Amino acid sequence: MKRRSKFAAATIMIVMVISLSLNIVFAINQSAIPGSEQDPIVSKSYVDAAFEQLSSKVQTLFDELNSKIAEQDKKIKALEAEIAALKSGTAVSTTPSGSGGEQKPADQTTVKGTVNVAALNLRSQPTTSSSIIGKLYRNETVTIHSESNGWYKVTTSKGTQGYVFAIYVTKKK
Repeated sequence: MKRRSKFAAATIMIVMVISLSLNIVFAINQSAIPGSEQDPIVSKSYVDAAFEQLSSKVQTLFDELNSKIAEQDKKIKALEAEIAALKSGTAVSTTPSGSGGEQKPADQTTVKGTVNVAALNLRSQPTTSSSIIGKLYRNETVTIHSESNGWYKVTTSKGTQGYVFAIYVTKKK
């Protein structure tokens, strides 16, 4: 019986030493990333959580890309409309008809400007609904007298005075 007691005691001691060793190793590896070389055992819950986190990031990136694609599609359609309008001989503004965009104070000094589109309508009034009194073409120089609501009051090289939408004329420095 004494032998059995000694064997049982030795077995219990060995189990305790192994248990203590495992606890120490576990305590040391608390900072280890599951699935890494320090902690090669990965639980299903960890994999599920990591997968969900990465899936969320991928979905966010996917949504951002779709949003950017939609914006680019809108820009492409606007440019296609502008090209079609220019081919037909009329300039198209990106702002609603007659609105002219932001209100800016009038500039009273005269400045030279250059037409930066293939063809530009010279109008009698600073609205898209006013009559067209002439045409200006790319690289044609005009004298800019004033600016109001996104429109320039200009004089052409032939002396004709009228209005053009400001985004289609580049001021010279």
